[in-house]
Amino acid sequence: MDAFEGLTSRFARANDILFNKVYRSIVYIENGENLPWIDVIFYFEKKQVIDKAEDARLLKELRNDIVHEYAITDLTELFEEVLRYTPVLLQYAEKARKEAEKVNEKLER
Repeated sequence: MDAFEGLTSRFARANDILFNKVYRSIVYIENGENLPWIDVIFYFEKKQVIDKAEDARLLKELRNDIVHEYAITDLTELFEEVLRYTPVLLQYAEKARKEAEKVNEKLER
């Protein structure tokens, strides 16, 4: 249970940092406005940083299930979902890193 708690809490925290800090910061630097979460997701979908906005929405729902400890009847199902979406979250984090480098290069010019 300790390992499960560690995995899910880190997954939720990485999700928070990626979507609420990194992506929003990039949008703010590029556009000068603080957009709602869903608009940030669509912005990055258009830039092909996020493959599908639906995946980002599912990541957010999974994060909410973990953080708010909604009534989860099957912990095995939650664990499987976290394992299934971890590669997606890591892929989005890597793409965000590359996008941040592009923004940084523009700012240095």
